[in-house]
Amino acid sequence: MKTDILIVDDDDIIAELTSAILKEHGHSCRWAANGKDATALIDDRRPDLILLEDELPGISGLQWLRDLRGSARDRLIPVIMFTRPASDRDELLAIYYGAQDCIRKPFEPDALVAKIRRWVVPCDRPRSHGEAVLCGRPTIDTTR
Repeated sequence: MKTDILIVDDDDIIAELTSAILKEHGHSCRWAANGKDATALIDDRRPDLILLEDELPGISGLQWLRDLRGSARDRLIPVIMFTRPASDRDELLAIYYGAQDCIRKPFEPDALVAKIRRWVVPCDRPRSHGEAVLCGRPTIDTTR
């Protein structure tokens, strides 16, 4: 099963480049240019991970992320935030609002793929005895 990644970015060149890189690594990608379209795509099919740009038309990426984290159904979807070059403040805000990680634009393809691997557990990965894994999304074992 392919990992479904939603790219939320109003820059079609970045979205197409990101999608091409991820498809080359076996992921399935969808794209939204704004928060409203991203919400509709999530309502249609919940992604395994979201790549989110802050500077979106309409609602900012940070505000959209804040709204996502307030959703009982979708609050646990991992989010990696695209940030501007040399912007520690943007990264701190992204983490504060609920992003799991950040990647600065322009990014290296290998760095993007590594960050996605960190937050998405592939279904075909060998598991250790007793490991609880939900395919496509990291889980936390709360029984311990």
